[in-house]
Amino acid sequence: MSTRAVKKTSDNESSIVPLHDERANKIIRNYTIAATGGGFVPVPVVSVAATTGIQFLLIKDLCDLYDVPFTERRVDVIINSALGTIATRIVALVTVIIPGISAPTKGLSGAAIAGLYTATVGEFYKVHFQNGGTLEDASISDLKKYFVEEFRRGDINLSSLNPVSMIKRMLG
Repeated sequence: MSTRAVKKTSDNESSIVPLHDERANKIIRNYTIAATGGGFVPVPVVSVAATTGIQFLLIKDLCDLYDVPFTERRVDVIINSALGTIATRIVALVTVIIPGISAPTKGLSGAAIAGLYTATVGEFYKVHFQNGGTLEDASISDLKKYFVEEFRRGDINLSSLNPVSMIKRMLG
């Protein structure tokens, strides 16, 4: 199965784009919006459970799209999502104590972080599957490396935690 397709970009021009790229982006966007909503839940345990479940379904849908078997590593996916979600929830709690951030923004930062992390998870798995990867060869350390690379490139930064920036990113 080919993982690339030709997409016409204008009358005289076409480009090679990964097969299913637009569909994958839509899946990621929808789950990012859902995870952002989960980040609004004020009870940390419920918020973590909701966001973990959303990421689980995101990865399952991407597996289905790219014909990647999902049944083998479901527990690993849940554990990795939960660990990442807990870490992002801790970051969100830390933003509450940062001086100079207004009270309404503090409440929104947890939602923005949940959405940002879910979008990054989705992008990681999309790229991984497009490159022929499976759940068997994806690890939490690979996801961490991807996240760090995104941060170094400037795709993820403190302004990403701004709720307005997050909404703009989700609506793409």
